[in-house]
Amino acid sequence: MISAAIVTFPGLQDVALAELKKLIGVSGIVKTNYIFFRAKEIDVCKVAYRSQSATRVLVNPVELSSASLADLENSFKNNADIESYKKLTGDKVSFKIECDRFGNHNYKSVDASAHLGKLIDGKLKAEIVNPDVLFYLLIDSEKAFFGLDLCGFDLSKRYYKVFPSPSSIRGPLAYCISSLAEKPGLFLDPLCSSGEIVIEKALSESMISARTYEKEKLGFTKMEAFSELATELFLEKKKKIKSRIYGYDPHMPNVYGAKKNAKVAGVQKSIRFGRCALEWLDTKFKENEVDSVATNALRCDEKQLDKLFYNLSYICSKKAKIVIAANPAVDAVVKKHSFAIDSSINIGRRPIEVYTLSKQ
Repeated sequence: MISAAIVTFPGLQDVALAELKKLIGVSGIVKTNYIFFRAKEIDVCKVAYRSQSATRVLVNPVELSSASLADLENSFKNNADIESYKKLTGDKVSFKIECDRFGNHNYKSVDASAHLGKLIDGKLKAEIVNPDVLFYLLIDSEKAFFGLDLCGFDLSKRYYKVFPSPSSIRGPLAYCISSLAEKPGLFLDPLCSSGEIVIEKALSESMISARTYEKEKLGFTKMEAFSELATELFLEKKKKIKSRIYGYDPHMPNVYGAKKNAKVAGVQKSIRFGRCALEWLDTKFKENEVDSVATNALRCDEKQLDKLFYNLSYICSKKAKIVIAANPAVDAVVKKHSFAIDSSINIGRRPIEVYTLSKQ
């Protein structure tokens, strides 16, 4: 058993906890900026390979004080066990420290990385350009945490997003919206843009990793303690998708882009794409036919939201789940068309409001 942590967007902790339980059957503990858990080595690697909500997956995470560089150094000396990292990576690998910093400090991110790098250098070899392994440091105000990054890159970036659009969203947010709307039956995104929400839905249901075609980039495949586990981990068994997944958009260039992105992701046969204006949704589906709706309507004004919910009131079943990322104007519109806001969450450093609705 080893200690590990999932880093995700602020506000996504509950979604990441549920996904952790789904993937390996383990319950985690929510900390300030991450989710802590303990699991077998193969299960931790599985989370790193399969998680759709994570931005990073770290091994042997430690909490540090970051009010100043001196505090950061001292807490690192007192809490970080370099030998425990060497047992995982081997002692002949090169390393780099990548830092994300939030808040006001009298030092820069590169200074923090350099100071901690000096404490590790000598036990492992520092290499800025092409390191074998990556350590990750997250500084948030006066607290920080540090750990060995199992993958070695930002997991919120998706390889399949070859054809983005102005309405594109990051992978973990798209996964959040789709998972909150999870319900058996017909799943619809009426504003699919470049297809992230329906693609994340299809990847999750089919048990295909969002990193299927990035195996050679995964850091743990180069680490002594994990490299032999990779072969077993990569033997994926694709699961048959039970939901009927539809991705519509009013703009044909978006539909073309979404189709191509889904093809890159390997789920194009599981999603039905098409062009449909919001006011014509009732011609595509029967009354009460749609069981769940998940969409990003952040770029919609009140008039467009009105068209959307007018048609959703007809095509959605009485117990349908609707999850939408939208601006505050959605509140008045949904009441007008007999929907109620059950809950909402703010996601990200620059908060995006995601609403969960039900039909009244």
